Amino acid sequence: MSVHQIVQRRRDALLNHFCNNGNMPALLAVPSAQTLGQITFIDGFDDSHEQEKLGRRRTSSVLIHRGPGDRDSNTSLWVAAGYSGYARAYRAFLKEVYGVTATSNDMAPYNVDHLLNRARAPESSAFVRVEAISGPSNQIWGAIYEAKASNPEIRKNQQGYRYMSLTIAAKVAGFPPPRSADDTEACAAIEDYFIQRGQPEATTRGAVGQMLGRDMG
Repeated sequence: MSVHQIVQRRRDALLNHFCNNGNMPALLAVPSAQTLGQITFIDGFDDSHEQEKLGRRRTSSVLIHRGPGDRDSNTSLWVAAGYSGYARAYRAFLKEVYGVTATSNDMAPYNVDHLLNRARAPESSAFVRVEAISGPSNQIWGAIYEAKASNPEIRKNQQGYRYMSLTIAAKVAGFPPPRSADDTEACAAIEDYFIQRGQPEATTRGAVGQMLGRDMG
């Protein structure tokens, strides 16, 4: 299996979960590593779940969280918000979980990054999930949206547990961000896509503009 196939499969698994598991959204950030032993990424708590060291990296910095079943859906990489080696950790994750050695060329189309901007985590000791995301999409979301959404005065950024949101899912899906809450065409394109994937129209229609207006001011 190629790195590209792995990244696409993991992206689709995360988006399918977002669109079809509304009662149990995917966790993106937790207050500490210890909580990952008690909270399952998708399927609920199970005593067989493990936290594992990744190579020689300390468990205080990097963890693999494994749930039962499909590894694309239920195995994830988490790093401390203050940890800087997350791009290298992702390559080690690919080797550990998929047996694939990723080259620089393999990773060139992607940015390995925190799904939730680590500046939005309340503490540097918080753990944030890391994935490979389309480079252009990740960069433009960072420039237009996440810089403003990381304001510590936003109440969500003071919360220890953070979950997948429509704007983060749009970044994962490869959409460029709307320029503002008034960019109705771009907002509608994102909403249409997720409604088609199973999100309820009643709660999705108009949601992107509302989130942008709240988080970007």
